[in-house]
Amino acid sequence: MKTQTRITVLLALLAVCFALGLGQWRRHELNRSARLFEEIRNEKETAFDHITQLEGMPLQALCDDYSRWDEMIEFIGRPDPAWAAENLEAALPTYGANALWVLDEKLAVVYRVNNLGTVSLHELPIPQASLPDPAPGFLHFFFDTPEGLMEIRGAPVQPSADTGRLSPPRGWFLVGRTWDGQRMAALTKATGARLSLLTPSSGFLDETPPVKGAIVFYRDLPGPDGKVLRRVRAQYNSTGLARMERFSRQSFFGLAVFLAAIFVVLSISLYRWINRPLGLISASLSAEDPAPLSPIASGRDEFGRFAGLIRDFFSQRDQLRQAQAELQKVNRALRTLSAVDRALVHATDETRLLEETCRTLVEEGGYRLAFVGYAELDEAKSIRVAARAGHDEGFLAEANLTWADNERGNGPSGRAVRAGQVQVIENISADPRVEPWKAASALRGFGSVISLPLALDNGQRGVLTLVRGRPEPFNPEEIKLMTELAENLAFGVQALRAREKNLLARQQVENTLAYWEDTFKSIAD
Repeated sequence: MKTQTRITVLLALLAVCFALGLGQWRRHELNRSARLFEEIRNEKETAFDHITQLEGMPLQALCDDYSRWDEMIEFIGRPDPAWAAENLEAALPTYGANALWVLDEKLAVVYRVNNLGTVSLHELPIPQASLPDPAPGFLHFFFDTPEGLMEIRGAPVQPSADTGRLSPPRGWFLVGRTWDGQRMAALTKATGARLSLLTPSSGFLDETPPVKGAIVFYRDLPGPDGKVLRRVRAQYNSTGLARMERFSRQSFFGLAVFLAAIFVVLSISLYRWINRPLGLISASLSAEDPAPLSPIASGRDEFGRFAGLIRDFFSQRDQLRQAQAELQKVNRALRTLSAVDRALVHATDETRLLEETCRTLVEEGGYRLAFVGYAELDEAKSIRVAARAGHDEGFLAEANLTWADNERGNGPSGRAVRAGQVQVIENISADPRVEPWKAASALRGFGSVISLPLALDNGQRGVLTLVRGRPEPFNPEEIKLMTELAENLAFGVQALRAREKNLLARQQVENTLAYWEDTFKSIAD
């Protein structure tokens, strides 16, 4: 696995760890908020129940005090309106009650009174048979009246001495209090909750829009039959919980942004300081080219020093390759020179010597084209090709080489003949001196050329031109060896010409001697 891939995987793992840690922290905060919410909810419910119980204590005290009273037993047996007005009617405002009923043992109404100014409560609004069984103790239920919902508390009437309420009931004492708007406002003020009553007609459905962070719970109000008659909805708008939830949410998003910023900074830093330099180094090594290292080579860190070492390595490698290439060129030139020297030793004919030399230069020297030309003294000062080898393909026939001082005589061959100096063109396609032959050279794959002058006897001039298949320089050692080869070739040509002259002169002498010998014999005879 590449180092860049490992860094990417590491960043991905860090991102996953950040996300998991952030999620775990958020889950912990939500659980903590839920526990705190539940604790506050329990506290609110307990406080609400306690307050409502305290609010109901006056009615309960009225039932307890007046139902366990000997005078109440006597009143049931002999109702006395004056006693009732003094003791019962006067008790309503004292205990916050709105109505009361006194029943005998058969549940018949003995006395009733209310401070609502209505006659609808003279009789119990429900049948006596529907009253709950008071045997277990105190009664507590709700029922609907024309004046609205009314809370009823009741107890069996028993002697004052019956503190355990074990004796049979002598009657029943019921008190009521309406749950009107004033009552609901008082409960709201006492509990601190927003209260509302849900009715059975709506299926006790809570249609109040939920409030974020609000604590909502319900309390059932039983009817005489024990079924739910109303449902009290209590809502506490806890600003503390809302603030805590908002703070937790803001903290979560703040932490998320902070961790994301850290991750982004870490990712950018790792990419800039590690991943990018490694990528550039990898690209440089893969391409075997130091160019991609330029952005980091000047750095003073480890990657900068490493990039410098790699650039030095490539530089040394290129120098070594160049030295090897130069050495190969020199060795090839030496082999070529040696082969030409052997051809010179065994040469017996100038034409064959020139052709063998050109062939050797192409086959041994690796040149794409080699030819020998002689300067003619005609009007065009043309260069006659005496021998050639390699990829000519009609090039020399179309070249119209000349050593005159004009455009076509400005090529390497013409200049070498005219100036008597070595001419080198390293890139044929970019040198204006060979403009007339660029297209033809490109078709035949000619890249660079060297022309070496040949100094012959009697002032005759010649040229040895060598063409390579790619643009490249000729190193000084190679030029030196090729110059030596050209000099040896010129010497060989002159030697062959001298030997041919000697042979011709000898033949003439021998012919002359033979003539005079024959002549003298004729005279003697």
